[in-house]
Amino acid sequence: MFSLSTDPGLERRPATGTQPVVVGVGSALSRDDGVGLVLVDRLRERRVDVQARCWSDADAATVVSNLLELDAPVLFVDCAQMSLPPGEFRCFDEQRAALRIRRDSVSTHGLGLAEGLAIARQLGFVRSVSIFAVQPYSLVPGLGLSPSMEARLDGLTDALSDSFDQLRVEVSERAATLP
Repeated sequence: MFSLSTDPGLERRPATGTQPVVVGVGSALSRDDGVGLVLVDRLRERRVDVQARCWSDADAATVVSNLLELDAPVLFVDCAQMSLPPGEFRCFDEQRAALRIRRDSVSTHGLGLAEGLAIARQLGFVRSVSIFAVQPYSLVPGLGLSPSMEARLDGLTDALSDSFDQLRVEVSERAATLP
């Protein structure tokens, strides 16, 4: 899990031209921290046109290695502290969202996404990155999502599917403008 804040000053060189990959990150051992993994699994069940991966308990090294191997635009799906009501979601383009490490997080992968993405950028990963983030209800240790998050899964999966479609259009439009 990570925290998000908007930062319009971030600039990245988006590379385009390939199908976006949807990547669920999280931990199944901390209740709603696993929502990214569950949503990506549900999206895979609904749609055959989605390239999807789940990186359970991914640390920074795993994120870096996997991003460099993908070499494609990425839509990360994860829970995040965003000061929203629990169960609410936001989809952020990396250029408009600054990932901050949350020091009091109980997540087993909280440092992995933010640090891994920063390291991958330093090593030359230039593909666009978006983040579909869900505000958790509960991060206490335990298996499975909280009952409240479970009740929101259908709507969140629909929203994730819509966000994927929008990202795919944006990537295609950017690719069409390249020389």
